[in-house]
Amino acid sequence: MTTDVLTTLDRYNDIPWVDGGRDVQRDGGLDCWGLARKVVLDLNNADLPEDNSEAFARMGELAQVVEAEALQPGDIVLMQRDQHVGVCIGDRVIHTSRSAGVQCVTVEALRRLKLATRALRPWRRP
Repeated sequence: MTTDVLTTLDRYNDIPWVDGGRDVQRDGGLDCWGLARKVVLDLNNADLPEDNSEAFARMGELAQVVEAEALQPGDIVLMQRDQHVGVCIGDRVIHTSRSAGVQCVTVEALRRLKLATRALRPWRRP
């Protein structure tokens, strides 16, 4: 793993999964969208809406849709028929789940298992 991947993992590794969690201080943890928002802000300086339904409704103005085969660091990876999200960091995708908390899976594993359906590349703020 690259230093960037390890740094990102280290920053979020101990954060517990909390349903609806958007802010660690306020909510005590993050869900998959909450983690994705934080990682995208760190990597892209792109601030996404706190509410994931609002984000998906406005996605055309917030991000560009890209094929899962064309992932780049900072892309939001849609998985499990768009019911789960993670963020590409190097050759891995960071995400969080109820059972395992924050974890990483390789991009290759997502492709092999056909778990990633598409990705969103957030527009970077200057």
